[in-house]
Amino acid sequence: MLQIRRIAAILIAVCLAVIATQVTAAEPHGRAYPFRGMIDVIDWGMDQLAERISHTGVAANIGSHLMWRSVADQAISDYRRDPKPITAIGHSIGGDAAVEFAERLESAHVPVSLLVTYDPNRFAHSVPANVHRYINLYQSSNVLGGGDLA
Repeated sequence: MLQIRRIAAILIAVCLAVIATQVTAAEPHGRAYPFRGMIDVIDWGMDQLAERISHTGVAANIGSHLMWRSVADQAISDYRRDPKPITAIGHSIGGDAAVEFAERLESAHVPVSLLVTYDPNRFAHSVPANVHRYINLYQSSNVLGGGDLA
């Protein structure tokens, strides 16, 4: 599990670096919205990931899977005020929340540059059309997680 998170963190950092080349060096590179899984208080991996993302020049605002609606509304408002690439990341049920976050942005005609899910639940929705790049990391042996989103 730790090795998967390390690989995922490197992969996400590379994708964010690619996205960062789309804007000038004087500006922040974009905004990332990581969503924790069911047990927020012990999902420290998302805190570490948010810190790594922040070091790339992307603002990372970590949130609970329960708060995705208000986070999405804020992201829509921020994007309309100052358009920057948006990344949504979620672990477990937070992966489901990241997909729903992207769906809400789609309904507001806001693009999502990158969507990353770690072990989303098998009940997660399909990836919406406004997502430009999607990465799904999952364990197929996980009973609750491991959803392979369409």
